[in-house]
Amino acid sequence: MKKIVLTFLLLTSLSASAQEKRWEHHIYVGSGVLLDNKDGRIETGFTAKLGYGINYYFSNRWSVRPGIDYRAESSSLLDNSDGGDGDFFQYIDIPIAVQFHSDDHWVVGLAPVLTFCVDRDEWYIDADPQDPLNGKSKIKMFNLGLQPSITYQWKHVGLGVESYIGLFDVSDTHGLMHNSSRKRRFSNVVAVLGVRF
Repeated sequence: MKKIVLTFLLLTSLSASAQEKRWEHHIYVGSGVLLDNKDGRIETGFTAKLGYGINYYFSNRWSVRPGIDYRAESSSLLDNSDGGDGDFFQYIDIPIAVQFHSDDHWVVGLAPVLTFCVDRDEWYIDADPQDPLNGKSKIKMFNLGLQPSITYQWKHVGLGVESYIGLFDVSDTHGLMHNSSRKRRFSNVVAVLGVRF
C-alpha cells in the first residue's frame, strides 16, 4: 500500500510540475522609426529587426527574457535630400528583458541592451575626396541601451511596441573633424509582431 501511495504522490507532483509553464521561446520581427539625435537636432529614418528570445517564468506574473536581435537602420529611406550622405548601420543586440505579466494578455518589459555595430558605414566627404576621414567608420562599435516595451498576447501571437534608447554618444570622427565635439545618439520606436511556443 505504501508503494501505491508513494507512486501516486510522485506522479501527482510530476504532472503538476509539467503543467507549470517555465520556459517559452519567442521569434519576432519589427519595423519602425529611427530617431537620430545629432547635437539635439533629431532626424528620422527607418529601422527593422528580427530576433529570438527565451522566456523564463519565475511566477505567473514575472519572467526574464534574454535574447539576440539583428537590427538594421537607415536614414535614407525617409530622407531623400539631394547631396546627402545617407547612413546605413547593422547591429547585433543582446537584450535581457524583465517582464511583468499583468494578466493573460498584457506584458510590460524593460531591458538593458548590449549593442554591437557590425556594419558602421563609412565617411565620404564628397567635397574633398582626399579628406583623411573618408573610408573610416561613422560610429563606434559598442553602445548600451534601454528597451521599454508593451505587448498584447493572445494564444501564441503577440503584438506590441518597443523602443530602443541609446545611452552613449556613438559618433566617431576619429579626432579628424574640426567640430569633433559633435554628439550623436540613436533611438527608435518599433512595432513588433511575434510568435511564442
